[in-house]
Amino acid sequence: AALVVDSRIIGSNYKIANVANMLGKAKHDILVIADADCRVAPSYLADLAAGFADPAVGAATCLYRGVPAENKLADRLGAMFINEWFVPSVLVALRTQPLRYCFGATMAVRRQALAAIGGIEALASYLADDHMLGRLVAAKGFKIALCPHIVEIAVAETDLTALFRHELRWARTMRTVRPVGYAASFLTDVLPLTLLGGLLSGSATTAALVVGLALLLRLVVHFTARARLGMAGPAPFWLVPLRDLLTFAVRAASFIGRSVHWRAATFHVHADGQMVVRN
Repeated sequence: AALVVDSRIIGSNYKIANVANMLGKAKHDILVIADADCRVAPSYLADLAAGFADPAVGAATCLYRGVPAENKLADRLGAMFINEWFVPSVLVALRTQPLRYCFGATMAVRRQALAAIGGIEALASYLADDHMLGRLVAAKGFKIALCPHIVEIAVAETDLTALFRHELRWARTMRTVRPVGYAASFLTDVLPLTLLGGLLSGSATTAALVVGLALLLRLVVHFTARARLGMAGPAPFWLVPLRDLLTFAVRAASFIGRSVHWRAATFHVHADGQMVVRN
């Protein structure tokens, strides 16, 4: 292990700036970038390395599940978003198209592929550095491998306001990298949409049936996601309506403005996904 202390900042993405400062100490061909809040199993690095057995693979990544750091409402709602919206959305997308992006919890890249895209500096000012890494590597003709290792993310939010800001940053990130798909994703907000439709229907019976069916299907997603991701502990199914209303609110807010809060800084995100620090 090596500790690197370096004040150099190569761009507005401070995470990538830290990675750039560390790269001089990296000795081997496969570089793994993992978030600080990750928990992994002992086979983690072996599973990632196996993805590079194919010489055509330039980068590899892992799906992740969210686990509340504490028994707080904000932590539980944050974990539910990851497990019941993010992961299913990714799996549905991969049914129709090849993987051309990485997930920030774990990005692994072959040194040759990183050099081909212009080095880590190519990501220095992008908000969605994980998505851009995969996109740029794929554009150079390499494959992106999805490794069969589920990384665990400890969801730790100070309060609901912090959770909203965090998820708003994610939402505006997705809006910049997949604008059309993200705009259409409101169709997945089934429970809020059926509640609205029920109010407009003028029939209490119709509203109850439609909303009841939507809630039933949403609970199926809730319990299926928990089972497939191996989630332990009680299932907070009573939080499903609140979680979905929060998701809908975040999605609506994501179209109003381009600012994001990341740690102690505020950034403005341009349409191309690059960001600048706001004073």
